[in-house]
Amino acid sequence: RMPDDTDVWDRKVDELSCRGFTVVQLLELCELLGRGEVMPHFDAARSTTNDVVRQVIIPLSASGRPWSEILRDCGGSRDNAEHSVGRALATCMQEGRPMRARFMVTHNWENLFS
Repeated sequence: RMPDDTDVWDRKVDELSCRGFTVVQLLELCELLGRGEVMPHFDAARSTTNDVVRQVIIPLSASGRPWSEILRDCGGSRDNAEHSVGRALATCMQEGRPMRARFMVTHNWENLFS
């Protein structure tokens, strides 16, 4: 049987719902921002969600490396050509293991990140 649109939709919804991360991991990301290690020009009063996603989250998760490695190496280069698989940052945070989100938090690209 060929999958219909409902099957595809259901699989995608299930995949997205398993991109959870912990409050501790969110605070670790905020700490990196606050220390200027991943976005030296980050300004809580001016930087938008779009700024942080484009300049921090996408580059950090592009390698597909586990969060523990990203945290360990955050002061160095974020480019790693040998690992350019690209993943959601939540997937990196959970080292590829699904973690069903308990709460849904949404955003607006133009809102302040803080």
